Amino acid sequence: GRNKDPLILSGHILTSEADILSRARKADDEVASSSLHCYMMILAYVFKDYEGAASRTKGIDPLLAPPYLHPTLSSCITFYTLSLLAIYNNRQGLARRRILSTARRTIKRLKRFSCFTPENCLGKLYFLQAELAAVQGKYQHARCMYASAVGVLSEVNDKMMHAIACERSGLFLSSLGDEAASRRYFRKAYGGYIDWGATAKVEQLKKEMPLIVA
Repeated sequence: GRNKDPLILSGHILTSEADILSRARKADDEVASSSLHCYMMILAYVFKDYEGAASRTKGIDPLLAPPYLHPTLSSCITFYTLSLLAIYNNRQGLARRRILSTARRTIKRLKRFSCFTPENCLGKLYFLQAELAAVQGKYQHARCMYASAVGVLSEVNDKMMHAIACERSGLFLSSLGDEAASRRYFRKAYGGYIDWGATAKVEQLKKEMPLIVA
């Protein structure tokens, strides 16, 4: 993020979110509008504004429509699902059941994609399976899937997803009280964000966990 507020998507090319959405509506360009919501969802998730990320999920529905294929579809599906699972513990009853149902459906879809493009989808699939297992209380399975996700994403050099998966793995292990393993993943995440060039995210981690990432 090079904006003072990394959650604001603007710069030399993108003037403002409102302006882009207005132009997309005037042009009846549903894909452009949905793409913007997708980018904003990813930004919010990366900076741990999970409620903000989840609020964007409805805006990207056109991108997820089965007939529509685009190069970033696997990433859209991944962050769409991650955003919903991230708010699971803040919901109750029917809302939780809907999140689980949606997550299972999108994971099944990504699993099909992984059969044809494993280098692009398999690590993301493992990551989603880890997050789903975590919210369901299947902690041992979640731990194994996080490790698998981190390993595959490292192998395919997916710097963004690898760093995010490491951070989420660290948070998960910390919640289980395994601070030693958690610190290892946080350090990997920190190094990964540096390699990715995510300067604002690096600064966020420095403020949140100065002793761990020092």
